[in-house]
Amino acid sequence: MTSARTLSLLTLATLALGATQDVGFEAALIVDATKFCSGALIHTDYVVTLARCVYKAYEVDVILGLDNLENWTETAFVSTSFVIHENYTQDQDLYDVALVKIPTLDKNLYTVSVLSLPTSQNYEGTGFVLTGYNLKIGEKKGQLGSEEAEVDAGECEDFEACERAPEKFICLVEADGQKDADYRNDGSAVVTPERDVLVGLTVQVDDTTTYTLNILPLCDWISKFV
Repeated sequence: MTSARTLSLLTLATLALGATQDVGFEAALIVDATKFCSGALIHTDYVVTLARCVYKAYEVDVILGLDNLENWTETAFVSTSFVIHENYTQDQDLYDVALVKIPTLDKNLYTVSVLSLPTSQNYEGTGFVLTGYNLKIGEKKGQLGSEEAEVDAGECEDFEACERAPEKFICLVEADGQKDADYRNDGSAVVTPERDVLVGLTVQVDDTTTYTLNILPLCDWISKFV
């Protein structure tokens, strides 16, 4: 079941008009008021995120259309409806995907955009865009942002999951060679340069290291619900 926390859809849309449209697909997720994750809007009814974010969760505050999360409680939807991949376990990275159900959005009212799912892949030599809020619980606010990134297969060498199933993961570095952790919460969207197709979701290993779960092998599962 889902509901708006305090305000009607029309009022919420008015509050969200200041959002950055080119990353308007990015969702902020506050899980049981204790954990922060990101996600991506792939349907007017669904946000996709990592299964680890909502595994055994009771409720998720879903925030869409905001550049800054300082006043996120005024615009959050509360969702208690999640679908977690049936093969996911806490020690199994290959199926680390989930869908969070939200009230149907009118895109004409909201400053949001819906990402398409990929239909093919050719990641070698291709640049992407990392997006997200870079927020941890306890911080006062999070700023939505993005940065260019490119594939670097060598970045995956230390990750057991990548070695077991390299086709299910993408390893990225920032295009300028920096390796800071900006915009890299669990579930942050990795998108095409045109910012219209979802490529993957980031998995945060530690404060400076992430890898990206490739969405393409999971599209058949997602399409059962979306």
